[in-house]
Amino acid sequence: MTTLAMKTNAPLRGLALLLAAQLALAAALAWWQGRTSGGGEPRALFTFDVVAVQRLVIEGPDNARVELRRRGAGAEAAWVVADAGDFPADAARVRQVIDKLHGLKAGDPVATSAEAIERFKVADQGFERRVQAEVAQGAQEAQGAQGAGGKVVATLLLGTSQGARRTHARKAGEAAVLSVDWPTYDLPAKPDEWLDKNALRVPRAEIDAIEIDGLRLARAAVAPAAGAAASAVADPAAAASGTAADGAGSAPAAGAATHSAAGAAWQASGLPAGASSTAPPSGAQAIAELGFTGLRGRDEAARAGAWASRAPGTSVAAPATLDHRVAFEMAPVGLVISRERLMVDVNRELLKMFGATREMLVGRSFELLYPTAVEFERTGARIAERIGAQLDGEGRYSDERVMKRLGPFGGAVAGELFWCHVSGRALDPDQPHAQGIWAFEDLSSQRVLRVEFTPREREIAALLIEGLTSKGIGRRLAVSPRTVDVYRARLMRKTGAATTPELVHKLLAGRA
Repeated sequence: MTTLAMKTNAPLRGLALLLAAQLALAAALAWWQGRTSGGGEPRALFTFDVVAVQRLVIEGPDNARVELRRRGAGAEAAWVVADAGDFPADAARVRQVIDKLHGLKAGDPVATSAEAIERFKVADQGFERRVQAEVAQGAQEAQGAQGAGGKVVATLLLGTSQGARRTHARKAGEAAVLSVDWPTYDLPAKPDEWLDKNALRVPRAEIDAIEIDGLRLARAAVAPAAGAAASAVADPAAAASGTAADGAGSAPAAGAATHSAAGAAWQASGLPAGASSTAPPSGAQAIAELGFTGLRGRDEAARAGAWASRAPGTSVAAPATLDHRVAFEMAPVGLVISRERLMVDVNRELLKMFGATREMLVGRSFELLYPTAVEFERTGARIAERIGAQLDGEGRYSDERVMKRLGPFGGAVAGELFWCHVSGRALDPDQPHAQGIWAFEDLSSQRVLRVEFTPREREIAALLIEGLTSKGIGRRLAVSPRTVDVYRARLMRKTGAATTPELVHKLLAGRA
């Protein structure tokens, strides 16, 4: 009996020893990793006083560069774009960059070799972005090297994309390649991208008077007396090209009342006797909404900027000469520049088409413009597959699909679905979603969507219009031809079509 028990316990003792050895090895490995990594929370990549930063330099490929400086001191301090004649910069955006740079943490490195630094494009002479922050002379003497504008307290190199918002990065002077949540499109290296686009705007409530070539329009709390020859209630409809006075430096004409409540009438001086109008003061609204897209040479700046950002209903002559920015804005189709399926820039036609403002779209995902998230994902996969296969060898793609208006701007109806022809090109066919330019053409004037379809029905309807067979659609959507036939039968039932040609005809004619 004793012999049997000893034989039975022998394997158990062996297993116990093996388990103890594994636990000891795991403990030793954990101790060694903690010793080599330093343990604890990831260290801050940079340490500096965010308030002391006076200069930011952002560089990109092909000598692209923008310099942002903080001018003045105290309450008078303001960020300007040095490359644009010290034009006011978007201060909120500048502060976001400084805060982001200050808050970066150094986690485990992705790689440390010289070959990896080159491959991930974070080398000193080969990068996608280089961001450098400086403080004024005498501030934080212990930090950084001497720069052109002061003490350099942070230099970060950003390289290739790792996917949604993840980017390879490296701190200058170190070998570790890191992964950070900071896409390069958040750091444009062009001066125009950093201008304060609201710098020309004046809050409507603060506009007391507008002067246009001798005509003065001023708010009036009380309507002018009947028969007044020198003044009348008027609509400053063309005031977008005039100047706004704050009311502090000029007094109203004799007998003219000043405004004291919202909605006061506008009193004009300089009009012919008896002239009057009861139209709303759209000129004041035009000034309140005045914006621009970029700066040009002095001769063309006013005309090009006014055309590109004119308020609805105003009339401004188009510029005599075109550059790429004006051409982008003037294009008769909607245009989008994209990175990783995010909208980096859009033109006026696209905003009008989707009933959106620039703030609603720029920096946001294309998913906003799709009826459902499922259609957004499927279309993205289809684009990547077709461009990746290099069907035309140049990274091009086009299709017709159903999109969704955001509204309510430009007269669009929020949530309205419409047919749209989309064509585009990936700058690098090997990375279809990395960078691209896309054109959107509204087909609703030719083809009205009258029947409510499911996401899959919309996809199959679009491919039927292209002329694909059930087998072709099945290959494109990765479903069986039989599944396609089932959805096609549903489409025919919903549209009242008896045959496939009749279904296609109804879809094209806008009777579906």
